[in-house]
Amino acid sequence: MQPHDHSEMIGTEAANATLEALRPGAPRHRVLIADDERRIRQVLTRILGARGLSTDCAADGKEAVAMAVSGCYDLVILDLLMPGQDGFTALRQIMRRRPDQAVLVLSCLSDPESKMASLGLGADDYVPKPFHVGELVARVQARLRAAARQEAAPKPRLAARIVNRVEEIFPRTVRVRVVF
Repeated sequence: MQPHDHSEMIGTEAANATLEALRPGAPRHRVLIADDERRIRQVLTRILGARGLSTDCAADGKEAVAMAVSGCYDLVILDLLMPGQDGFTALRQIMRRRPDQAVLVLSCLSDPESKMASLGLGADDYVPKPFHVGELVARVQARLRAAARQEAAPKPRLAARIVNRVEEIFPRTVRVRVVF
């Protein structure tokens, strides 16, 4: 019995999955990669692109904020130590302007304080560098699944904000009925 060469089969499966993701009308998740290390951006772009994800890159915190708030990303992968505007400041600004934005922090800072600060500022997950590619991909996929579930779920927070805003605009003496 000859050993089986599975590389062709795996390559075919990967190619089929990529073709399916690129099929017109197929949903493509958009990921923003914000890291000052060009090699990290290149590797993540290649790895995530091979899994059918569309990626854009930012090389510093200021560029990351501008892209995150002007674009429509399913996930932002954010480094904390970048020149100019750091990732903590970028995260704070992104969350202030896009509070529902999913963010995964990818940083060489592995101390508990940095992790807690990032999660406290609104990050959904934290992966320390150096990272295992398989783990990072699994966490990206988990974040995208969570974002898809959140997108499909009713938006009670949004409805409550609308009702509150209507109540601010119209005095209590005016009777307004809000219907959703």
